[in-house]
Amino acid sequence: MTIVLRSLVVRSGSTALVDGVDLRLAPGSRTALVGASGAGKSLTCAALAGTLPAGLEVSGSLTVDPDGGGSGNGSRADCDQGGRTERTNLLGLPAARRPRGCRIALVPQDHSTALHPLIAVGRQIFLASQAAGRTLGEADQCATDYLYAVGLDESLADRVPSRLSGGQRQRISLALALAAEPALMIADEPTTALDVVARAEILRLLTSLTSLPEAPACFSSLTTCPPPRSARTSSSFTAAPS
Repeated sequence: MTIVLRSLVVRSGSTALVDGVDLRLAPGSRTALVGASGAGKSLTCAALAGTLPAGLEVSGSLTVDPDGGGSGNGSRADCDQGGRTERTNLLGLPAARRPRGCRIALVPQDHSTALHPLIAVGRQIFLASQAAGRTLGEADQCATDYLYAVGLDESLADRVPSRLSGGQRQRISLALALAAEPALMIADEPTTALDVVARAEILRLLTSLTSLPEAPACFSSLTTCPPPRSARTSSSFTAAPS
């Protein structure tokens, strides 16, 4: 499934916070949105994920093309809704109201907001797998499989987030996103608050995960320092400022 974003505009009253963003994200692709702090990267991620703060207005179109080809004017796309096909513009729809076949998973900038502080991380992956439509047995296996996929030992499954390092919690956030079987996985500033070694590990992990068969598209926002003259997109996670 190819994700197509056209003419994204996010406004607060008469002020355009994000203006005219276009993206085409194919399965297994890796795209980084690179720019200075405050450039609108996180708002772009939130618009894609359907988690924009209340009070902001959004316009444009966000569609999922099952065949990877064009869909006319791009204002609609076909999404599976329980065995039937429905043409849906996802932009502006909250995440909970989006069709199952059009899942977009967000790994937030603050990984603590993605994890329940009192539930063991293995149980959280199990619940996310169940929500994606898996059976009890399949979800139980996923709790182990996704820990392995993000480079963690299954012995960590019984730990709550506070008993893990920052890098481990970020990996668990990625595992939760993958458990949702999304067409697109968004990582908003995935290296925030991590040390240099952990940052490199997370970027290598994102590259590895999107190289697997049937991998989702991956879209990531990265802050430059010092700020470049303008933000730009790149097909890798090592984009240099222009």
